[in-house]
Amino acid sequence: MSSASSLPRQGRSNESGCSDGQAFPTRNQRATDDNWKSIQTAVVGLYQRKKLETHKLSNLRKNIKSLHDSKAGTFMFDFNLRQVLTRGSVILREKIRVLKGVELLLSLAETWTYLYCQVLPNLQAIFFPYKEMTVF
Repeated sequence: MSSASSLPRQGRSNESGCSDGQAFPTRNQRATDDNWKSIQTAVVGLYQRKKLETHKLSNLRKNIKSLHDSKAGTFMFDFNLRQVLTRGSVILREKIRVLKGVELLLSLAETWTYLYCQVLPNLQAIFFPYKEMTVF
């Protein structure tokens, strides 16, 4: 018979019932996830033509600072940000994807104007304190 000590370490369960290879998310991991979700929601909302509420700007900046200073550092932050910016671009593209001719040109002009007059200034307001990061 095999004893518990002869089982591979990963296969054994600890007192919580979870295998040793899996841990519960820590408070910092949950906070990081919550911070990122709030940033993601705000950024995607901009592309969906939702207004950025002024009082949320300082909270977003605090969340960005927290993420930027986390163990994951700038690498994970930049990776996640690139993904959300790509998602935003897809949202804008969907509006013009099926159009042709004059309708396409008018929609392109309107989308381009919205991107440069609304989305980018708001992204700059959110990420300005961290302009050393390569987000644009």
